[in-house]
Amino acid sequence: MQCFDCPSGYYQPSEQSASCLPCMPGSTAVSGGSSSCVKCVAGFFIPHERANTTCAACPAGFSVSSEGLSLCRECNAGFSQSSTAGTSCVGCTRHFYTNAVDASSGSDCKACPLGYEQQSDNGVQCLVCPAGKQGVTLTPPAGGGAYDVDDEACSKCGVGKYRAGQAPDKPQTSCANCIPGKYQADTAASNCMPCIPGTYQDSNAGIGCDICPVNEIAALSEASGCEVCDIGRYVYFIFLVF
Repeated sequence: MQCFDCPSGYYQPSEQSASCLPCMPGSTAVSGGSSSCVKCVAGFFIPHERANTTCAACPAGFSVSSEGLSLCRECNAGFSQSSTAGTSCVGCTRHFYTNAVDASSGSDCKACPLGYEQQSDNGVQCLVCPAGKQGVTLTPPAGGGAYDVDDEACSKCGVGKYRAGQAPDKPQTSCANCIPGKYQADTAASNCMPCIPGTYQDSNAGIGCDICPVNEIAALSEASGCEVCDIGRYVYFIFLVF
């Protein structure tokens, strides 16, 4: 009788055995004649299908954080892993997103398009700028890093301007001027206010309304000018409080 070494990928811990045992998934015996198997380290795996002799590195887009595992886990949406043998996936930073699973590169984290924002890390989608704000183009971070906490992809509309909410698939990327007859004295407004009777605004982007001059009148709201009283008529009294 002759004793033989267990081949690579197999082991035998006992004496007087008639066969060798395959290493469990996630472990291996690299050399022949092994009495035990060694677990694959984090970032490496051995699948269930066969007794392997070498632990394989997790491919890009996957990771495994513990030793002795038989498979790698794909990166969730909002995360990526550009290297092989990854032990974890890296989340997309603020103002970036990815809705792909097993994203294999940090470049798979895309910047939000103009008119959208993502205020959190690990984003899977971008949200349209809210009413009263407009999209701004951000300067990409140096070296592919994260944006500063003060960097905003949506900025407030200024006085005299507004932006209403709209469908997410049709973002309005800029604030609009209030038209003559309307005004807006506040920032981040979603609409413009009408000039009340007796007042007018004859310009775009108005921040207030003016009182009609003596012997002139604006009978309706949203007036862009005042009318002179006809011959034989006059304005008796107007008292406005702003």
